[in-house]
Amino acid sequence: MMTSDQIRMVLIDQEEKIKKMEDNVEDNTKLFDVMQEEISKMNKKLAKMNDINQTLNQMISDLHEAPGNEMRATKLDGSHEG
Repeated sequence: MMTSDQIRMVLIDQEEKIKKMEDNVEDNTKLFDVMQEEISKMNKKLAKMNDINQTLNQMISDLHEAPGNEMRATKLDGSHEG
């Protein structure tokens, strides 16, 4: 059978463990908040990068079309002269 001193020590130990767990929960909550904020910032940056990528792809497409359009225009001009 446990003595009252032994029981008190067990209760004190359990109380310390509970306090540590509460601190960990609070720390984890703060960590999750920070991580959620960082993820939100990253999502905004990703959306902006996707917009930039789409614009660049459109510009590249336009650049590839330009020489073909110039050649067609030259051919059309040449066919009217002959």
